[in-house]
Amino acid sequence: MANYPVKSTFENLIELASEKLPLKIRFKDKSKVMKILNSLIGWFAKDFMTRFTTTWGYTIYFPSEAYIKENPQLATRILAHELVHLLDAQKHGKALFTFAYALPQILFLGIFSFPWLEAWAILFLVFLLPLPAPFRYYFESRGYAVSMMTHPQKTDNPIPYLSYFTGWIYYKMFPFPKKVTQKILEWRTKTEQNQAPILQKVMKWYEEAIRESK
Repeated sequence: MANYPVKSTFENLIELASEKLPLKIRFKDKSKVMKILNSLIGWFAKDFMTRFTTTWGYTIYFPSEAYIKENPQLATRILAHELVHLLDAQKHGKALFTFAYALPQILFLGIFSFPWLEAWAILFLVFLLPLPAPFRYYFESRGYAVSMMTHPQKTDNPIPYLSYFTGWIYYKMFPFPKKVTQKILEWRTKTEQNQAPILQKVMKWYEEAIRESK
């Protein structure tokens, strides 16, 4: 009998998710779109190209191929996190998900709606401030609940993720640490109690991917 190489957990998770999602994996160091985006947000998200993974539509952009090879377990956990976003986008519709995720900052575009009311239109610039983003907080709390559940040490502590909510990488989306902690733990509990179907699906894929790689 021929001996076939065992696929990595990362590859298995991609295959499992691709059965339900039009998933694509790309790399920021080879993407003009990500480089342009970095030129816009790099002033506050300084590690955007080298440390963080970004989902755009159904495409997940990792920093580079080398990043995955050097950090296979972390890359797989990040992939699970991003799959939560893809399934949420599929459930709510990509357009609505994207709009809600970008609120309230996206409202600054209203400045272009009132060219004849320049004084009033300038008020839309207020939305460029790092105002709390409740929908972004909601979606990311779900993703980071999966990050916590896939942690190799099986930690029950969401504190390592709090800086993502309160710091600049997500533009200070929700600077209320206690609320963030409660929400992440709430999603974990709901997953364990079979009350969070999307999170349960991702965890099922993740655990199956691990089994198939052994």
